[in-house]
Amino acid sequence: MFQSLKTFSEAIQLKNEAARKLKASYILTVDPGKKPEEDTFYASSQRGKQRGWKMYEMSADHNPQWSAPESLVTMLLKEY
Repeated sequence: MFQSLKTFSEAIQLKNEAARKLKASYILTVDPGKKPEEDTFYASSQRGKQRGWKMYEMSADHNPQWSAPESLVTMLLKEY
């Protein structure tokens, strides 16, 4: 599975005013035994934090919907 590099370099443009007002959250998944700062997506999580997004962190690989579904659901249910 490959992902376009442009997803990391091109900013999205929210032209709909309602979309700009949506709340956002960021889930940083950290491989077991690693520190958050060692994660590939740590810098992205810090950008979300600077934007005021609600931050979550969980011990799992990048696909918690497969590797840690129970933990992911529990975390999401606490929010909603």
